[in-house]
Amino acid sequence: MGPPRSSSGPIKGREPPKHEAVVTRANCIQPYASNGNVVTASLNHRTVCGAMTSGLQPVGYEGSTNDYLTEPRIIEDFLTTVEPKYNASVDKLRAGKIDADAIYVIAGFAAYVATCSPAAMRINAGPIHGTLEATAAMMERRVDLPKAPPELDGKSLAELLADGTVGYEIDGKYPQAIGITNVMGHVARFGNFDWDILINDEPGIPFFTSDYPIAIEVADDPRVSNRIVPLAPDIAIRIKPNVNREKSDDFSFPDFSSRRCKVRFAEIREINRRIVQSAELLVFFSDNHDWVSRFVEQHRRYRVEPTVHRIPKDHGEIIWSQLELREQPLPPK
Repeated sequence: MGPPRSSSGPIKGREPPKHEAVVTRANCIQPYASNGNVVTASLNHRTVCGAMTSGLQPVGYEGSTNDYLTEPRIIEDFLTTVEPKYNASVDKLRAGKIDADAIYVIAGFAAYVATCSPAAMRINAGPIHGTLEATAAMMERRVDLPKAPPELDGKSLAELLADGTVGYEIDGKYPQAIGITNVMGHVARFGNFDWDILINDEPGIPFFTSDYPIAIEVADDPRVSNRIVPLAPDIAIRIKPNVNREKSDDFSFPDFSSRRCKVRFAEIREINRRIVQSAELLVFFSDNHDWVSRFVEQHRRYRVEPTVHRIPKDHGEIIWSQLELREQPLPPK
C-alpha cells in the first residue's frame, strides 16, 4: 500500500527515486513555471516541502521503455505526436477553437498519464491481482490441488492467500505494457467523451498539477469516475465517460462534445483538493502562496487506489475494477 503521507517540515535527505517523475515531461510542466521556476510540494515519505525546483527538466527522467514489448520504446514514438503540440493545443482550448488535433493531443496526454506513469503502473496492477485471485479460486474448485506441506500447516492455496503466507508479486512494467498496447484506444475513448473546459480566472488560487495529473471525481454514473486533468494554472478539463458509447477507434472524434465553464473559488479549491489527493509523490504549483503548504498538508494522506470486484458469472467470475480516493493509514509511532 505504500507509506501514508505524514507531516513534517521541509524535506531533507533522500530524493524521490528516479523513476517517480516519469510523467512530469518538461513541456507539460512549463505552464506552471514562474520566472523560470516551478514550486514543488514533495510527497516523498508523504512529507510536505516548499522547495523551488530550478529549470523545467523532469526529475531523473530517463525515457519510457518497456521490455515486455517487442518495441520497448514504442511509447516514445507516440509522444512525438503529442508533446510538440501540447502548448498550442492548450491555447486552442483557451480560445474555444477546439479541433481534432487539439482533442488528440490533450486526450493523448491523459492517455499517457493513465497508462505509463508510476502511479498508473501501481493502480493498473489491481485488476491483474484480482484476475490472479479469481484464477486461484477456480483452480481449487476444479482441480484437486495438493495441500501445503506441514511447514505451512497443510493449508489450502486459498487459505495461504487469505492469511498472507503467500502472495502475488506483479511487475509494474507488465500492466504498463498492457496500457501501452491500448494507448490509442484510450485516446479514442477520452477524445469521444464529453469534456468540461474549466477556466480559472482567479489569480490567487491557480490550478495545481502533479506527477499523476488525473484527479478522480465521482460521476453521475456510479460505474465510472470523471477525470479532471489540469493543463495549466488557468485551465483544466473534466472528462466525463459515456458508458453507452460504442467502442471504436475513431480519431475524427465524432462523439466529442464540450462546454466552457468558468470556475470560481469554491470549485477551484475542490479541484485542487482532488489533485493533491490523487497525486503519487509530487504536487506542482505556479506560485508559492502562503496557503499552499497548509493546503497540501491537509489533504496529502490520500491516493488513488483500485477497488476490484469479483462477480460470479456462470462457472467463472467477472473482474470489475473501480478507482477511488482512499485515505492512507498513519505510520506507526
